Amino acid sequence: MRKLRLNGRRAAYYVLIASSLNTGLFMAKSMLGCHSVVNSVGRIGIANGFNFTRECNIACGCDDDTTKLYPVCDTAGNAYYSPCHAGCRHAEAYGEDKLVNLILI
Repeated sequence: MRKLRLNGRRAAYYVLIASSLNTGLFMAKSMLGCHSVVNSVGRIGIANGFNFTRECNIACGCDDDTTKLYPVCDTAGNAYYSPCHAGCRHAEAYGEDKLVNLILI
């Protein structure tokens, strides 16, 4: 406070501005927030007793106990516990930002 040479009124004004800015950014973030895949996987897990084996991955050998959580979504927006649980057999990186392309075979 000494560096900014704030007296009582200026300090209160500074706190008011900072708090208003923080509240505005928080409100904007809550309205523009993205959908979390991890939350979707958690809701699916609760609904199915945390058994992520489906028809499309039953022959893949995906073990729910040993497979690490690596949530992915398909183009329809369905969330899966891992690429293996999504039925993916191959993954390749492409583009400048190295997005991962999961291929169903």
